[in-house]
Amino acid sequence: MAIVNQKPSYWVTVRDNFWNFLVAEDGAARMYEADVYRSPVVKSIGLTQTVAEGNIYASGIVYDYTRLVQGAEIALDAVALDHKLLNKAIGAKVDGGFAYNSSLDLSQEFGFGYYLEQRNGKRIYYWHPRCLLTQNDDTVETSTDSAVDPSRSFTIRSLPTSEGVWRVRYYADKSDSSALKPEEFFASVRYTDGVQAASLTVGSPKVGTACAATVVYADSATPTTPTISYAWYISETADGEFEAIEGATSASYTPAAADEGSYIKCVAKVSGSAIGYVESEAKQVAAA
Repeated sequence: MAIVNQKPSYWVTVRDNFWNFLVAEDGAARMYEADVYRSPVVKSIGLTQTVAEGNIYASGIVYDYTRLVQGAEIALDAVALDHKLLNKAIGAKVDGGFAYNSSLDLSQEFGFGYYLEQRNGKRIYYWHPRCLLTQNDDTVETSTDSAVDPSRSFTIRSLPTSEGVWRVRYYADKSDSSALKPEEFFASVRYTDGVQAASLTVGSPKVGTACAATVVYADSATPTTPTISYAWYISETADGEFEAIEGATSASYTPAAADEGSYIKCVAKVSGSAIGYVESEAKQVAAA
């Protein structure tokens, strides 16, 4: 029996991190500020899950323990963080050029995300919807013999939401034009506790007749004026490679004569008062 040595199939590089501060919470719904802060200063990120274990006691018998992930601690090593972002996260009172740290816990909850670049052209996005920040130190190391190497160490506590969600992951292929880009993902996933877009339906496409796309929400919810962007795609076969239809970015598309016999589908990205990335089934375009 031979021993086969293997090496990793791809390299992973940590890219920018994203911050979004909580402004209101109503049950499972968490509302954040409109602006998402992007901070391209990460040197390394490490994550340790927080786990609770305990025995189950029932009918006079103690059963095997249960294991429940209650969140995580994220070790963030960065060149620095923007002072406004840092002061806001730790709850420091700012007055002109002065920042005052209080003995009271004035830290503000925020959503925190980052993404990884893989050597095989893939990306993994991570979003932690409920976080608190602890600044570990203010150490800055410099040397006259080498380049300056400033380093700040932070601990981010990722806590579960009321629905138990402490992390959201999304896998993307950079070559896929329909996949969410970093700015799209981190601008929409903020409402992960809110209304979810469940599916996308389209009518029966026919040359010369408008074919409408409709987003269907989970639990028959009706969110208030969500932001929805649409993109229509076409292919010669139902399971073939789809290409974006130029200019087709509204809730409906009217197939042209040249589309007859081809298959079309729609992709919708939902943000604002709801969240989701939904895709319709491909349908064949009928003659007029």
